[in-house]
Amino acid sequence: MAVIAAGAEEALEQARDYTFKGRLTDVGDAAHQETATADCADEETSPWPDPSGGCGADFLLCLSCENSRVHTGHHPRLALRAAS
Repeated sequence: MAVIAAGAEEALEQARDYTFKGRLTDVGDAAHQETATADCADEETSPWPDPSGGCGADFLLCLSCENSRVHTGHHPRLALRAAS
């Protein structure tokens, strides 16, 4: 039983790590880098830095980054992804 409990606790911690940490905005900002799921307000301070600079994260991690900004232009793509 302890192994199952440990696995459940680990899954919970991983889920918490991948929750939405960005911000919702009404419109996009031309100064932000566009990704498939969100706009990036500051790729230089990514939690997943690329060795050559900038962000090294897969675009699917964008929503769990504090630098992400989601506006109404992203809603159709996000709804489609959630439905699949």
